[in-house]
Amino acid sequence: LDTRKLDHRSLQRLNTPHHQVGADRAQRWQQAQDSFWIQPDAMPALAGQRVVLIDDVMTTGSTLAAACLALKAKPIQSISLVVLMRR
Repeated sequence: LDTRKLDHRSLQRLNTPHHQVGADRAQRWQQAQDSFWIQPDAMPALAGQRVVLIDDVMTTGSTLAAACLALKAKPIQSISLVVLMRR
């Protein structure tokens, strides 16, 4: 693993997430919509790359889906997901 390629800053969340405890699937999806963006200065480095998103706990997948939508709008080769726990 080349740690120089680890990047935790390029994908940013636009707003403070709402508390999702008790929210149903539709509410979680609504809260996650358009909540991620890519740092403009990171776009050249992301072009053609394989991206891995890591989530500690996935409940409905809304947050990961919104993050993937933001990434898919850029020239990224592929997106893989790693989930540590499924709720």
